[in-house]
Amino acid sequence: MQRVLILGLPGSGKTTLAHGLAAKHGLKHVEVDSFYWGEKWQRVDYDTFSQNIRNYLGDPGDRWVIDNYSSKLVEMGMIDEVDTVILLDLPLHRCMGRVARRSFGRLVGRQKLWDGPTETPLSALKLQWLMTKWHKGLSNTFLRLQEEKGADVQFFRFVNNQHASAKLLD
Repeated sequence: MQRVLILGLPGSGKTTLAHGLAAKHGLKHVEVDSFYWGEKWQRVDYDTFSQNIRNYLGDPGDRWVIDNYSSKLVEMGMIDEVDTVILLDLPLHRCMGRVARRSFGRLVGRQKLWDGPTETPLSALKLQWLMTKWHKGLSNTFLRLQEEKGADVQFFRFVNNQHASAKLLD
């Protein structure tokens, strides 16, 4: 595992797994949202986003783990050298419950995210709505990547975090 992409809904455990893989394998961790969202939940323009990710990832020989909830990096051609793709395909209701609890804590604490936006009631509700749209798309992205990348890439799909941790971190 040198260049890892973790796909999953918000609340699926992507960042937790990414931290574990980064520590175990000495990988640089990239949380895509920290490059994508600016103040007041404004999206960063494509060129800035793309350049910031490329700068952070570094040289072609660098090793990293990226966690992301969508296929935008795949579509941008930014992860052509990925050697491992992990889908955390947890039930939608479980992810939504985790995100609701996390959002409530952030709202009460007025916690800033990634030196960028602060969670608002509207952003929390919008995220829950978006998750219902993204849920099916993740499986399609995973299947498309399997077809495109074939035997050159390791693919893992987990429906719970315990199985992912047991297989990848122990």
